[in-house]
Amino acid sequence: MTEPLNFKDTTSWHFAAWAALLVSIMANLPIIDMVFHKVREVETIPHVPVHQMPGFAVPGLVLQLIITFLFGFLLIRYLQNHQWKSGINKDFQWMLLFKVFGRFTVYFILMSGLILFTIHEVSWIISSVATRGLLVLVSAVFLTNYMKIQSNREKIYRENEALKESNLQNQIEVLRNQLNPHFFFNTLNTLSYLISQDQAKSQLYLNKLSYVLRTSIELQQSDLILLTEEIKLAEAYFHLLSIRFGGNVMLDILADDAGHYKVPPMTIQMLIENAIKHNIISTGQPLKIEIVLGKESKSLTISNNLQPKVDAPGAGIGLKNLDERFRMLAGRSPEIFSKDGKFTVAIPLIPA
Repeated sequence: MTEPLNFKDTTSWHFAAWAALLVSIMANLPIIDMVFHKVREVETIPHVPVHQMPGFAVPGLVLQLIITFLFGFLLIRYLQNHQWKSGINKDFQWMLLFKVFGRFTVYFILMSGLILFTIHEVSWIISSVATRGLLVLVSAVFLTNYMKIQSNREKIYRENEALKESNLQNQIEVLRNQLNPHFFFNTLNTLSYLISQDQAKSQLYLNKLSYVLRTSIELQQSDLILLTEEIKLAEAYFHLLSIRFGGNVMLDILADDAGHYKVPPMTIQMLIENAIKHNIISTGQPLKIEIVLGKESKSLTISNNLQPKVDAPGAGIGLKNLDERFRMLAGRSPEIFSKDGKFTVAIPLIPA
């Protein structure tokens, strides 16, 4: 069984550091080129005043690179940890914009002060600092969004793979329950008895058995099926049980709007099998199974009166598999509880 997946943004600070370093070098590339050209000119022309060299040459350039790197690093780390959504009218979106441009303002002030200290030209500050800051800002947004897209793709891929594995395991479990020797022994015994007593009823029984086996295999090819199809299969399966157990097993279904919802295939049948496997069934202790669709809660409850067998096997893969499939397909798990002498499983419904 695949372990439950808990996806987080796993991009580490290493990515932010390398990305900020690359962006800071690219943003300052014209300044780097200009400074080193100026240094070469100073080396060839004697008595050139130092203040003519932009950003007091190499030390100033290093400071500009450090400031740009810190701005890019902090900005990328902030965007990594905050989800950007399209609804800009939402309050937290304005807060996100405010904090991003707050960082831009700090960067602009530091760089402007540094350049004013050495060059004293406001126009050069606007054309240089603002351009570099905007370049870092745009690059940070694109890089973080790209990483989030890649992370989401990986998440979807891993969820799909886990769901395929989960469905495969569920198919194996359903077929194992249906094709095990006890199932066939009981089915063939019942069929043999009916053939000798009531041929018309035996033919109906054989038709229901054929439908259950064929439909079980066909429906397993889909992740979701209409609730009406699921109920129809459950009713056919219950018909086999009612012939085997007689009036000692009862099924009551209240699901008027079943056509508006979907569920994973074999959900109801698995829960009916679970009730049969774990509870005493006799004339004095009949088993009553109820299936009710809750419109307000958008859930389907499958419950039975609780009369557990002493030697009943423990809970196996069935309920665990059901929980994982619903968490991935519906976003929430089934509710399982015992109350007032009843065992109940409430499964979330998925709109059709």
